[in-house]
Amino acid sequence: MGLILSETLLIDFKNIISNNDNIFIGSSVASGNNRAEKAIKTALLSPLHKGATITNSEHIVVLISIGLEEITLDAISEISEYIQQESTNQPNIILNVSEDKNLENAIGITIIASGFKSKINLTEINNS
Repeated sequence: MGLILSETLLIDFKNIISNNDNIFIGSSVASGNNRAEKAIKTALLSPLHKGATITNSEHIVVLISIGLEEITLDAISEISEYIQQESTNQPNIILNVSEDKNLENAIGITIIASGFKSKINLTEINNS
């Protein structure tokens, strides 16, 4: 996925991830009907997370990459609402939409969350 990030987003991103011990990163690409829903759910439920979630995070950056097919405001709203439902804390959410023609008719989503109020217990996650 090619990402085009504005200077403002890079500054926000740097501020969000600096001084945070734990960072959650998830990424997914989906196409077809309900591609936004599929991509956001898959990015959050990756088996690599081993049970870690965005619950209790204070900051979330959502990078949305679109291919040749434009994304609707309804799809962006659906992504934002799903993120808000999954995080019990009212986090600072930054959304960025960029174009990557290599995705063709797919959508790519990358989620980066930080500022967890409670530490992620990596021992418990690794043992599950």
